[in-house]
Amino acid sequence: ADWHPGGDMLLRTNIAAYYANYKDLQRLITDPTTLPLTTTAQNAGKARIKGLELDILFRPIPQIELTANYAYTDAKYKSFFLPNPANPSVLDDHSKDPFGRAPKNVYTLGARFTQPLNDGGTISIGGNYFHSDRYAGNESYDPYVYVNGYNLVNVDARWDSVMGSPIDISAFINNLTKERYSYLYSSNPASGVVVHSPGAPRTWGVRMTVHFGASGD
Repeated sequence: ADWHPGGDMLLRTNIAAYYANYKDLQRLITDPTTLPLTTTAQNAGKARIKGLELDILFRPIPQIELTANYAYTDAKYKSFFLPNPANPSVLDDHSKDPFGRAPKNVYTLGARFTQPLNDGGTISIGGNYFHSDRYAGNESYDPYVYVNGYNLVNVDARWDSVMGSPIDISAFINNLTKERYSYLYSSNPASGVVVHSPGAPRTWGVRMTVHFGASGD
């Protein structure tokens, strides 16, 4: 929905809620007693996922745009039994295990300043702050190994139609604060082996785009 509080101000809001029930849900389970680790698809029984997604855009004046995106996820197993690794004839109840790769809260806050130029071009400067809660890295729950929550800051600047030309130039820095984070894929308690996939370090770059052809082609 779009709201116009007055003047050039614009407030745009979008909200969505959902509730899903799953039966015979398939999950990738890693056997912690094997080396190398063995991963197989297992029937996880029943689960339910409910959540909320919210998008907000606020433009107090045409040059300034503020954004916020929020996602809340509440995922739980209703029934989840797996064979015991040491005695496959015995089924262990895993219904209290956390859902893999399902952080409860994820949000992004952004801001951008854009200024049109007399030659038809524009310059803009912006950035965003991203946050993810702590979460279990896979379906093979290990209470001692989680993906820790992390925060990322990204900034960028653009100059479109440089001096009236068909050239756009932009520069960016991702992970400005050098946040160290990783995604957990698997662990082997018996051997002490923990496998992580590290997140991207601070990266920066410059891009140039040249537009060919008539406008609108």
